[in-house]
Amino acid sequence: MAISQKWWDRWWEEDYSWDGLAEKDWEGWVVPKDGVPVPAVDGVDGRQATLQDYWRRAGLAEDIERPEFQCPQTGRRFTRVHLPLAFRDGSQTLKGTKDAAFSAELNDILKAELARPILETRSVFLWRTDGPDNRLQWQGAVLLDFDLDVLSAQSRSEDSRTPVSLQAKHAVFLGDARFASAAFSGDAIFDRAAFSEDAWFDSAAFSGDAWFDSAAFSGDAGFDRAAFSEDAWFDSAAFSGGARFESTAFSGDAWFDSAAFSGEAWFDSAAFSGDAWFNSTAFSGDAWFNSAAFSGDASFNSAAFLGDAWFNSAAFLGKADFSGEGRSLTSERVEQSIALSSQAGDKGVALEGRLTGVPAPISIARRSVQRFSAKRAVFLGPADFSNRDILSGSYTDESDFHGAYFFHLFKLHGSVLHRGINFGKTRVELAVERGKTKPSCLPVPDALKAGLENLKRAVPEKPKPPGEGAPDWEKEQYARDAPKWAALYEGGLEAFQEWRRSEAQAFEKGPVEDRIEYFRALEDCYRTLKLFNEDRRDRPEEGRFHRLELIARRRRKRPKYTKLQMLAFWQEKEGIPIWERGLSRIYGGASNYGNSVVLPIVWLFGGVLLFASIYAAMGSLPQHLPTVGEIENALSFSTGRVLPFGPWADPAACSRIGQMLETAGRENCASGAIDYGTWVPFGLRLLASFQSLTAIILVFLSGLAVRRRFQIN
Repeated sequence: MAISQKWWDRWWEEDYSWDGLAEKDWEGWVVPKDGVPVPAVDGVDGRQATLQDYWRRAGLAEDIERPEFQCPQTGRRFTRVHLPLAFRDGSQTLKGTKDAAFSAELNDILKAELARPILETRSVFLWRTDGPDNRLQWQGAVLLDFDLDVLSAQSRSEDSRTPVSLQAKHAVFLGDARFASAAFSGDAIFDRAAFSEDAWFDSAAFSGDAWFDSAAFSGDAGFDRAAFSEDAWFDSAAFSGGARFESTAFSGDAWFDSAAFSGEAWFDSAAFSGDAWFNSTAFSGDAWFNSAAFSGDASFNSAAFLGDAWFNSAAFLGKADFSGEGRSLTSERVEQSIALSSQAGDKGVALEGRLTGVPAPISIARRSVQRFSAKRAVFLGPADFSNRDILSGSYTDESDFHGAYFFHLFKLHGSVLHRGINFGKTRVELAVERGKTKPSCLPVPDALKAGLENLKRAVPEKPKPPGEGAPDWEKEQYARDAPKWAALYEGGLEAFQEWRRSEAQAFEKGPVEDRIEYFRALEDCYRTLKLFNEDRRDRPEEGRFHRLELIARRRRKRPKYTKLQMLAFWQEKEGIPIWERGLSRIYGGASNYGNSVVLPIVWLFGGVLLFASIYAAMGSLPQHLPTVGEIENALSFSTGRVLPFGPWADPAACSRIGQMLETAGRENCASGAIDYGTWVPFGLRLLASFQSLTAIILVFLSGLAVRRRFQIN
């Protein structure tokens, strides 16, 4: 595919002509009086070296004398390396006509360049170097088909990699660019580079930072099994074809903010050891992250998924942010006509024109997801899916969270979930157990075991502690994460569980305000899922999330207030009062929050036996133990409080319970009257009334569960 004219316009503005090279510094090098560039060290005087000096050293100074290398319109002169395809007036150059002799000359100089010794280049932030820049200075180079294996005469390493040290900012590769199995020494710079055909970096090893900011890949881009030892920068990069990063290892941070993937993007089994940034990234095709491992934070904030998003069996150790943008009524920016007029005295001036806006994805694209599949994915950190419209997919496909595990906060605030989404066997209840250290609250499902094995790929070795000169924040971060790394890489599953327990204890002992905010957000999440299932009339799932919603609310304990603060009833208090939490616990224990048909019935008959025992004890103790007959009478009386209909006769007047209920006429009893006083009969009546009331409530709760289960309106 051809390089866009917009890219060429920027290239011409940068000016990589012979005179333009004289305006660009060659870092860490000076030119003494003899005119031969040398590294800038103490005691060596000379002017700042430029890229013109670099290419003069390479023997290309004579190129500017060749008339075919001079632009007829601008007069700019070029070396064979920087000669464009066409001059400003549109006339083709030797490079544009693919002249065979010229191509041979170009390859000769590239081979000579690649034969230079690979020397270390120490880099600092933002492309600056500490000392001489020993990399190949190919900024603005215009290259044809490039195959590193063919052009380089460097000795291969033990793992058959081809060493290279390269600075190729604004370079353009007009044919296939093959850097497969390359070993990049120092920072590799491809900022704003353009690849007109396929670019292959498969199995390449980047020892320093890799810079591909604003790079344009017109064909396919292959980085399968590549290894980035430091940060990888692909911000605002444009991938017109397929982009393959399968089984790629990102040891540092991976930056893909505002990148554009026009074709499909494959990140299957990729390992992100640092943070992964895909904020505002546009995926026009499908995005594949199956079995990817994220040991740091993974941010897809406002990313546009125009195709399907696949995260099946992915593992997230840090925060996973998939939040979108809020709703907006604005549409895509387009050209609009404008007419202005002015009236001054008898004369008027009319002005007409057009306002041109830069095309950008409309806000709905930053919110909607056609299909999101995260089957068997494991989220050990917070997962944020706020402000998203998660659609049900095309045809029979559906968004799918089947078997996914959420061990932390799961946000869905402001999101719209469409009916076809599958939340079957999604384990979102694990988040509500946060802060508890019992083994039952720290389960180890098979998905977690698989996720931990997956995460071990993200960081192949235990991180080393920061040095003495490291900033304080870095040392504090390592101190917090050290138990996690030790558990993950030294102790296996048991040590990892120990780390989870320590995290739970730290959360429980932390600020109460943090716990209140956490469970408030979790309550909102469960409420969203409850309403989603209510909308599609899935009563069992609706009941499940209603239960979790109430449990999350129950765990919002109040902070400690002074008595004076508690008396100020007109002031709103944080947290849930103890009486509401107590009733919530009773509701959950009695009926599983309205979800169990059997549990209230079990409590009902259990209550019959319990109250019968109390009734028998009230009539007999402390004189003697209840007899069998007295127990039978008490059981019959207790059952009658629950079932007022049927063959449950009132107790005989001379029975123990009968004498407690009726004081008149008990002197005629053959066994003699028993004086229970006033309070025992009153207590019996009060207790019997309480039993009848609880029976009504339990029957109602059982009926409520039947109604919910069978969708009876």
